[in-house]
Amino acid sequence: MSETVFFNPGDSLGNFHDYNDAVRSAQLYRDKQIESKNVVVVHGKDKKSFDIFLSDNAQSNDKNNDQTSPYYVNKRI
Repeated sequence: MSETVFFNPGDSLGNFHDYNDAVRSAQLYRDKQIESKNVVVVHGKDKKSFDIFLSDNAQSNDKNNDQTSPYYVNKRI
């Protein structure tokens, strides 16, 4: 089951071509944060790279505009 979420690509914490690097970086980012925030590793519809976002930055379909892009959740950290 895939979950489509919308993010502003400019809010990305990192962009990786290797999934394992993306997950490792997301875990490090989460561990450095004082507040417990969920980090999401996602990939775009037509992209072969993976992005990292804070889950709090997700936007719903009704807020979708030209500044957001659809992503698929690969892993929640």
